[in-house]
Amino acid sequence: MFKKKLLISLILVGLMATSISAFAQSSGSVPATECIKSAVAARETALGLALADYTRSIGIAYSDRAVALQSAYSQTSDKAIKSAVKSAWSSFNTFIKSVKNKWSMAKSSAWSTYRTAAKNCKVTSGISDSSNSGYELSGN
Repeated sequence: MFKKKLLISLILVGLMATSISAFAQSSGSVPATECIKSAVAARETALGLALADYTRSIGIAYSDRAVALQSAYSQTSDKAIKSAVKSAWSSFNTFIKSVKNKWSMAKSSAWSTYRTAAKNCKVTSGISDSSNSGYELSGN
């Protein structure tokens, strides 16, 4: 189920990135400020979607871990409990790593696509906000 949601999210982010690039390439007759305004809006939308998916996925990870741990502590032997707890935490850690990786990739993609669009918009560096990308949630 998670892999299906991950794939859908990555497809959505990819579509957003494609639309930013397409806009930037077709914006030759659009004034630079309008071009960059649209590129920023597309970037922010892509980041918002990716962040919403990130937070939803983190919630799922904690919920799944809670269920797995409840099940683990319902076991009857210490050996079974220990094994089930270890499995619950291992699954949680794997899931969290993939969520963080997905957020990092989506964030990088949105900013990279935006930088390309900004370059194609031919705006001066004074009105582009590319240097602020370091302020994004790191996910680490």
